[in-house]
Amino acid sequence: MILSLLAAATLQSAPIPNRQVAEAFFDAFNRRDMAAMEALYAPDAVLTSSDFCKPRGRADLRRTYQTLFDGHPDVQDVVDVMVAEGDYVAIRFHAVAESGPLPMRLPLMSFLRFRHGLIIEDDTVFNTGGRACEP
Repeated sequence: MILSLLAAATLQSAPIPNRQVAEAFFDAFNRRDMAAMEALYAPDAVLTSSDFCKPRGRADLRRTYQTLFDGHPDVQDVVDVMVAEGDYVAIRFHAVAESGPLPMRLPLMSFLRFRHGLIIEDDTVFNTGGRACEP
């Protein structure tokens, strides 16, 4: 009995697999749950993107996503493929929105690196359509 309780306690405190963390991010994004999104990133996380002039940190996460949500209130990310191996998760997905200046179906790829169950690097690439980068 004691061994099974210890085993259960160990399993409960084990870190969540990286793939599940990535899935939780997309779920939080689609719910607009900014606090849940931020909680998945390490305090020293680095974010790079095709539309960033320079890398951003976790402190910029809210600004980055709020701008997107404001411009496309109905935006949803739909995951096409997710591959997890070790500390890395690669995701091909597309963002879809009917609201905003124009309907959107934007293919993207994110490459995430994890440490202790948190995202420490988020590199997202997509075609910016020639738009200038954002400071």
